[in-house]
Amino acid sequence: MLEIKNVNKSFGGVVVLSNINLSLTENKIYALLGLNGAGKSTLVKIIMGYLKKDSGTVTINGEEIRSIGQALDYGIYLITQDLETMKNIEVKDFLFLGKMSFLLKERKKAKDFLKELNIIPEQKMSTLTKYQRMMIELIRSDIFKSKWIILDEPTSFLGQKETEQLFKELQKRKSKEGGIILITHKIDEVFSATDVAIVLRDGKLVGTAKVKKCSPQALIELMLGEEELRICKIKEATTGKNLLEVSNLNKKGSFYNISFNLKRGEVLGIVGLVGAGKTELAKSVSGYLKYDAGSIKVSGECVKVKNVRSGMREGIVYLTEERIMEGIFPQMSVMENMLISSFGGSITSVIRSNELKEKSMKWIKRLNIRCKDVEQRVLELSGGNQQKVLLARLMMMEKEIFIMDEPTKGIDIKTKEEIYALVRRLKEGRNGVIFISSDIDEVLRVCDRSLVISDGKIVAQYSSNTVKKSDILEVMFK
Repeated sequence: MLEIKNVNKSFGGVVVLSNINLSLTENKIYALLGLNGAGKSTLVKIIMGYLKKDSGTVTINGEEIRSIGQALDYGIYLITQDLETMKNIEVKDFLFLGKMSFLLKERKKAKDFLKELNIIPEQKMSTLTKYQRMMIELIRSDIFKSKWIILDEPTSFLGQKETEQLFKELQKRKSKEGGIILITHKIDEVFSATDVAIVLRDGKLVGTAKVKKCSPQALIELMLGEEELRICKIKEATTGKNLLEVSNLNKKGSFYNISFNLKRGEVLGIVGLVGAGKTELAKSVSGYLKYDAGSIKVSGECVKVKNVRSGMREGIVYLTEERIMEGIFPQMSVMENMLISSFGGSITSVIRSNELKEKSMKWIKRLNIRCKDVEQRVLELSGGNQQKVLLARLMMMEKEIFIMDEPTKGIDIKTKEEIYALVRRLKEGRNGVIFISSDIDEVLRVCDRSLVISDGKIVAQYSSNTVKKSDILEVMFK
């Protein structure tokens, strides 16, 4: 039995887990549910020994877990969303990595499973598909004799057939000695693959239920809470003519027959789960990725967005979701990061211009960017201030169409409010903004109209009417 007793955790005075008590029995698959920020990831990290709890205990068959090593020794194995690690290692080496000793029968069992998956032991991990990497992690859990397996949104990047196969493997692995904990945002997966649902909300355990005895609506209501079930109004936009028109846009493996329009003075929200195709769509419209078919119009004129430069030439700019990996140039200054897209390769020849320094300082003040001066390395700033530097970069380019991919991801409440204010100013300036977010509350608050994307397709659209947050969730989770 895996027991969690009176577990509490805070970060900087903010309570993220409050008095969590759970007793998980063997031979079951548990769904761990909750909205963003509910505390799911923190709880899992505490179970695995990655995070130190403030108080309480986590035990397996009476043995307390205090470290990652103990978690592995007692038979707990975590499979995260990030399957990109150890890309250059061979499969056979990855399987036994960290295993001090193993039996020949373990090696034979692993070899047989690899053969079923058409994987050669000498293959590099980087050559495998997401599904194959997931299966490799399951083989590793067998090698480590894991009794409890925790999976963090494992189907985000899997197709229907691969998802079904994964669930078959999980059914085999729930045993008399252990079970499975599945973190998912997909309600249909809860009812097709799990036995018990555990729901967290705002760091508190708000309910557990046998899946056979509850409904999708009941679980959604538990996740949302009574206060969140109110009808949220999407405000009417004072919009003009179409600024951007996307027709039948396709990219194999990412999105299919996507059509929508963005008007002047409008903020268009796009919501969807991880892997739904939101980012790929944004990057294709702005020129960061090539699309296979379809057309794009700007102010009524057909345009060819073949790359980033052509997208910018047509007035389209993009704020990446991956601030560190794709956004900032960490070793460059605040000012250089602001100006890099405006001047490209010639940045070093103009960076000393007093006029440009003054322009940079104006945006630093306007966006309340906290830095020593324009010469400070952007790496030294907080995440929220780095994000505002990237937004300043977009503003200084003076374009009309702004595509923002998870612009408030990983930043504090105050900075979020400042970004919302900037979006409102862009709207009032008759620009068009596409605001992509996984936070439904945020989209309903900021946007005039919202599209829901699931499995690469637009499945719903909400304009200036009343809409329940639970309705949007149900569409997302189908």
